[in-house]
Amino acid sequence: MRWQLHSLFSLLHFSWRLWAFWILFALCALTVATAADRTYADSKSKTNIDTIKVGVLQFGTVRWELDVIERHHIAAEHNVNIQVTPLASNQATLTALQSGAVDIIVADWIWAARQYDFGREFSFYPYSSSAASLMLAADSGIESFADLKGKKIGVAGGPVNKSWILYQAYARKHHQMNLQQDAVINFAAPPILNELVLKGELDAVINFWHFSARLEQRGLKQLVAMDQVLASLGITTPTPVLGWVFKTDWAEQHADVLNRFIAASYQARQRLLVNDQEWQQLTPLTSVNNAQLRDLLRDGYRAGIPRQWGPEQRSATQQLFNVLRNEAGADLAGQLTELPGTLFWKNSVLPAQ
Repeated sequence: MRWQLHSLFSLLHFSWRLWAFWILFALCALTVATAADRTYADSKSKTNIDTIKVGVLQFGTVRWELDVIERHHIAAEHNVNIQVTPLASNQATLTALQSGAVDIIVADWIWAARQYDFGREFSFYPYSSSAASLMLAADSGIESFADLKGKKIGVAGGPVNKSWILYQAYARKHHQMNLQQDAVINFAAPPILNELVLKGELDAVINFWHFSARLEQRGLKQLVAMDQVLASLGITTPTPVLGWVFKTDWAEQHADVLNRFIAASYQARQRLLVNDQEWQQLTPLTSVNNAQLRDLLRDGYRAGIPRQWGPEQRSATQQLFNVLRNEAGADLAGQLTELPGTLFWKNSVLPAQ
């Protein structure tokens, strides 16, 4: 009997240990499974928040929009992480894009189109239609376009600056003038041009819109606005000057994150379009405490925000390219006779009509 009881107790003890083992095993398995599920969920969440590397001029106007995106957490709303790389010059941004150091920059569509000559395909999505202005020195004595003959004109952006070429086309068509021969042309950096025209060392300057706004605030006047120039050349549909530029193959592989980034960019610009308070917040970036100048920069920026992007706008851009190519030839257009079909990114948030 004693042996039977001992055997029974041994069996019960073994069963208890066996059950304990299986219970412990099940708990461990559940813990591992839960941890794995959590790791997978975290990993999936992280991969869904895609990163896009944006190259920007350190003190450029694109920083204004990116500041709005950051302050209002707009990128997070679109599930995109924006990694900003400040760069020192336009050439540095182009080099960074070509090397793959950044995914996207704001650049000229002419530059993007010219890359096709070299077997490099880039695409473009509109960012701004704000163009350069022809501003007159306070005591220039210029009252009409014909008065530019013999005058000293400063030009930003070099000989292939689109605005400079368009003003030449306008002068040739409407005033039978060759500005390169009939005036004294000086190419220089935008801040230097402003300084020279304010000192009276230049009679007029063709400068980028935000530098022209600073001249306007100082009392200088515009001779002929760019929209008048374009209309006189038969281009009445607003066309972009600058846009987001990116490698076409990269865009096709990352279309989803690219379109989410474009949507975030558009949302930020809508805030800048309608909310004056946003411009107060940008004071540290603009370094502008003067209310009049801040309003001029605000109005100039708003005027350049594209409202539509569809077949009509793309056709007008091709029309503009034709004018530029006819005026400047291969110096501007290279071997291109028309804009490449893949140049314009068609997936967009802007309405087509």
